[in-house]
Amino acid sequence: MTMEDSVLYQTMVDRLSELSGYREQLRSAFVSLRSRVREEMSYVKVAFPEFTPHDEALHLENLFTLADRVLGSDLYKRINPAELVLLVFGLYSHDWGMAVSQDERNSIEGRDAPTSTALLSDDQQAWQVFQRDQLDLGRTTEEAWREYIRRTHGRRSAVRLREQLTPLGAQFADAVARLAEGHTRDMRDIRDPDLYPMAMPILGQPVNLAALAITFEL
Repeated sequence: MTMEDSVLYQTMVDRLSELSGYREQLRSAFVSLRSRVREEMSYVKVAFPEFTPHDEALHLENLFTLADRVLGSDLYKRINPAELVLLVFGLYSHDWGMAVSQDERNSIEGRDAPTSTALLSDDQQAWQVFQRDQLDLGRTTEEAWREYIRRTHGRRSAVRLREQLTPLGAQFADAVARLAEGHTRDMRDIRDPDLYPMAMPILGQPVNLAALAITFEL
C-alpha cells in the first residue's frame, strides 16, 4: 500500500479545503519535502549498511500504514486540519536526521569545510567529545559514529525541517521540527508546555503539539 492509499493521507488531503488560504502552498511544500527526504534517505546506508533500506517503499510509506493501525480514522476525524497536516509532515520526515552523507560526515569530523547549512551548531565539538568518550569505552570509531547519529538524529531532523519549511512560516516550520525531534526526547520534555504547548496557533488553528508529539512515541 502506498502513502496515498493510507487513511491518514487521504483524510489530510480531504480536509485541506478547511485551510483554503493555505491549501496550495501546503500541497506544494509537502511535494518538495517528500522529494528531498526520499532522495536523501538513501544516505542512511552510508552509516548503517546493515539496516533495511529506509527508502519510501520499504520504510516511509509503511509509517502511514502503521499510523492507520495504531491511531485510526476516528482520531483523524477528531483533530483539526492543521494538526492533520503537522502529523503528515512530521511522520514522513521525523527520521530524516538518520541520513548523513559522506560530505556531511567530513564536515562534522573537521576534514572539510561545511557543505551543508543543515548541520547542528555544535556538531564538530560534540562529535569530538562523544568520539573520545566512546573510544575510552573500547568502541571503534565506526561504532561511535553510528551511535552519535542515532543520538542526534532527532535534532538533525529538526534543523533540516526548520530550513526546508521556512517558506510556510517560521512557526509552522518550528512545529514540524519539534514533532520530529520529539520522538528522541524524554517524556518530561513533551510534558513541558513551553516546548510542547497544548494550544499553539498554526495556520489559524489551535494545535495541541503535546498530543501530537505523544503519537511519535508510540
